[in-house]
Amino acid sequence: MQTDLIDKLNSTDKGEDALVVVHGGAGNIKLEYLPKEKLERVEADLTRALTNAFNLLKKGASAIEAVAAAVTVLEDAEMFNAGRGSCLNELGKVEMDASIMNGANLEAGSVACISNVKNPVLLAKAVMEHSNAVLLVGDGAELFAENMTKVIGLELAANEYFATPEALSELKRFQERGSMPHNALSTGSSQGEKYGTVGACARDLSGNVAAATSTGGLIGKLKGRVGDSPLVGAGVYADNQTCAVSTTGFGESFIRVVLAHEVSSLIRHAHKTIAEATVEAIHSVLSRSNGKGGLISINSQGDYALPFNTQGMYRGVITASGQVKISIS
Repeated sequence: MQTDLIDKLNSTDKGEDALVVVHGGAGNIKLEYLPKEKLERVEADLTRALTNAFNLLKKGASAIEAVAAAVTVLEDAEMFNAGRGSCLNELGKVEMDASIMNGANLEAGSVACISNVKNPVLLAKAVMEHSNAVLLVGDGAELFAENMTKVIGLELAANEYFATPEALSELKRFQERGSMPHNALSTGSSQGEKYGTVGACARDLSGNVAAATSTGGLIGKLKGRVGDSPLVGAGVYADNQTCAVSTTGFGESFIRVVLAHEVSSLIRHAHKTIAEATVEAIHSVLSRSNGKGGLISINSQGDYALPFNTQGMYRGVITASGQVKISIS
């Protein structure tokens, strides 16, 4: 399997028979400020997410299974703001959000404000497959998670699992300097802070597409705050007739313009290509709400696009031939 060197992936690349695209968040990420060790870990984690999903697809797995597998890798990695690496809220607790959507039948599942699940994306998938709901939140979602330990073997985790030394340090720095501007993503020349979310989009061998998004939210966020990640149409969307989308950035801005669905609408109603629709969504539509961030998208033909309007976005793609491309800025 061939892996191109990091920073070789253009934000508007498309075609090449793509099977899976992933992101690890967008923000004020500068390649030159990233320590070599962190750069290597990011590249390895993104590559592992892509190859795990790729291997499943090659065995005939669905796009849903592929995106869940890819996001699970990133949730476990600790390098990204999701799962193990999630940011802590104002009270020093983790409150995570996640979603997943099937482009073949428009089924979706999502969870918000959960703190007891190792892999929120798997709980979102369980909501879609084992309940009549689309979105479960807070105590109700956590009760459902406890039931799912017996049904699907879902793993629970205490807050201590998420309160890593880095997460505690980030929260302390946030509290010492005061609140962030209302539309800011993580900043800092140390590049030690988390960026946005993680997500994956895939198409399977039958041409079905799916998308998934998972996040820990914003550092020091208000208890109960929910961003775009668990909201169908804002932080995730998938439709075989148009595309699959996963977003990353300042969630409130994405919610206001329902950005993920906007990409689908531009393809369906304005007859845009996936590259045209995603670029317009990020650089025109999102600007109406002063939004910062990016997205990844793929369609049933294997065209993909990964635009962003921040300094960088962790992102990658794997094609049907097994070629992997990873990039940051």
